[in-house]
Amino acid sequence: MAQKVLITGCSGYLGSTLGVNLKNEFFDLVISSSVDKSSQLKKYFNGFEIRNYDFDNIESCLKLCKGVDIVIHASGMNSIDCEKDPTKALIINGYYTANLVNACIANNVKKIIYLSTAHVYSDKMLGFIDEEVKTTNLHPYATSHIIGENQVMWASNQEKIQGVVLRLSNVFGNGHIENYNSSRLFINNICVQAVVDKEIVLRSSSNILRNFIPVSEFVNVIKYILYNHNIYNTVLNIGGTKSYSLYEMACIVASRAHELFGIHVNIKHFFIPFTNQTEFNYSVAKLRNFGFKFQVDVQSEVDNILRKIYNSN
Repeated sequence: MAQKVLITGCSGYLGSTLGVNLKNEFFDLVISSSVDKSSQLKKYFNGFEIRNYDFDNIESCLKLCKGVDIVIHASGMNSIDCEKDPTKALIINGYYTANLVNACIANNVKKIIYLSTAHVYSDKMLGFIDEEVKTTNLHPYATSHIIGENQVMWASNQEKIQGVVLRLSNVFGNGHIENYNSSRLFINNICVQAVVDKEIVLRSSSNILRNFIPVSEFVNVIKYILYNHNIYNTVLNIGGTKSYSLYEMACIVASRAHELFGIHVNIKHFFIPFTNQTEFNYSVAKLRNFGFKFQVDVQSEVDNILRKIYNSN
């Protein structure tokens, strides 16, 4: 019998992407979102089982998790909104996650996969970062996710549920929900600039280093965890195999736009010298040690974004 997998946050970028990409896997998939965002799900997930939730209501959480084997918790508050309202961030990313975990336990859910962020480590992502590095970032986005992580891992350590916390680096790629503004993602945004404006303007220092993971590779990671039952009670860094400066990434986008469509892209940028470490290694060795093999490269994902933008203009 197929396992019933519930995905929360399916009106958002990651949740909707998982829903679309897992529909042909060997799971009984349940798509869900908050009540006020549920109407749009029928358009994208016709034929799926769709559930609504109010995480502030424990009865709603209990109903949401009924009969479910695995929960992928992709619902949460983004960085910009967390900064605007730190109290609400604690409620949504922390308290609501606790309610969901308790509902999972009450319904004998086997596993919960919690999507957290690499930004829990530091507000300056430099040097070597593996899962043993202390989390020191005091930004509300980071601190609220730490509370969510702790709820999952406490329950997992108590053997009440199998918990997996994924600390995601910068996921990029085409989304599936029309009203989600994926152009706010850095690579997606500079792809739009390249195709539409024939120019990329970097508004932050061009030598800032970031780790990027293609959204299709992120989906592969989730599939791997779903199919491998030995991955539980753990925190995992989820990122790409190398880091890039913003300028390097702009050059890749400009080069691919020229190669694919003959577009000559001008890059405008400025450079602020680093005064400390200039290396950034977001280690995914622990994920590799579980047997995961990376398949998707950054260039392929960039090409997919550029083609979608070019064909829609």
